[in-house]
Amino acid sequence: MEYYVFVSNDCNLNCSYCSILVKSVEIGLPNKPAYTVEKLYSLIYRHQKINNDQIAHIIFFGGEPTLNMDFIEKIILFSKNHKYEFEIRFMLHTNGLLLEDLSELILQNLDAIMLSINHLKIPKFNLYEGYFKKIVDGISFIKQKKKIPLIGRFTVTENASLYTLLMQLHPFFDYLYWQIENCYQFNDYQKFYHSYKFEMMYFLSVDAQKYQGDLMRFLLEDYDARNYGTEYSIPVYYIMGENDYQTPYPIAEAFFEEITAPVQHFFSVPDAGHFTMLDNKTEFDRILLEEIRPTL
Repeated sequence: MEYYVFVSNDCNLNCSYCSILVKSVEIGLPNKPAYTVEKLYSLIYRHQKINNDQIAHIIFFGGEPTLNMDFIEKIILFSKNHKYEFEIRFMLHTNGLLLEDLSELILQNLDAIMLSINHLKIPKFNLYEGYFKKIVDGISFIKQKKKIPLIGRFTVTENASLYTLLMQLHPFFDYLYWQIENCYQFNDYQKFYHSYKFEMMYFLSVDAQKYQGDLMRFLLEDYDARNYGTEYSIPVYYIMGENDYQTPYPIAEAFFEEITAPVQHFFSVPDAGHFTMLDNKTEFDRILLEEIRPTL
């Protein structure tokens, strides 16, 4: 199983399109974990046993997790000082600004690093100083210290070129992962869609198109979840934030109306986006405890 540990809700990079805990201060969430490392491992141990899972993936997340390296070190040391029946792997999800400050303990116990790149801070020229150079220097530092997978992650907006970003970033990473901006609406959706589709296909070489072209066309043009069945033999519950524009509420509701299950219920949560359990924790907890738990 994967366990996303919000190590810090602080961040040293202000990305305009970021939707992670943007209202953490407003809703009273602490900047650092309020629980102990012992309680964290107790939860992990319980779920690993319930699911008979042999590997626990702990992802250091945020905010910017490297702003609380002490807590990361405590989590790693606890795993080294206690024996478990399952394997524990660690991954760091970071903006990359403090890669050169990682301790030897943290670096030598990481199995992968994902870097979130803010393309808006990459200048169009004069790359020899500033944000881009800081990221590249950090990547070079990691590669000299340890050979682990480096994953580049970025957000595609209407003001970004997918092709340009892929060409600029792929020499530094083992893998690239991107997502489309989580926004209320596009200024010109049709223009963005056709540009995105064109650049996606254009990036693939002739050889790549031979093996991957059909897959890309399928994902961009033909994919429909309905084709994989709408009948379930287990209870189905959807808890959707009414302001979730990453997994659009109307589309999810329309799909839900087509499925059949022994028990099914669609819960809409007001004043909540993609991170429903954080944006409106009170209502989310109420649904789990008062609406869903009694039916299980």
